Amino acid sequence: MCGRARLSSDVSEIKVAFRIPPERPAPNFPASWNVAPTDPLPVVRYDAKEHQRSLEVMRWGLVPFWAKDIKPAPERGPDACPFRDRLAP
Repeated sequence: MCGRARLSSDVSEIKVAFRIPPERPAPNFPASWNVAPTDPLPVVRYDAKEHQRSLEVMRWGLVPFWAKDIKPAPERGPDACPFRDRLAP
């Protein structure tokens, strides 16, 4: 289960714990004991312009240190494959 996480708190508990103002919108997100990479999760972010925290849904995952380009494949084009030279003929 490498890279898995858990979300055991309710979103309202997270808002209270991180002092997120009640007027800030919060996603309706259920608790989960098995969050895999690429699953969406609520994340606490700090907005420097408004000087407030907010709760937003983001994709859980890790960009490896060796990745040079993290753009999604459709933006790079259909023929862009980072491992093309390593594929067997």
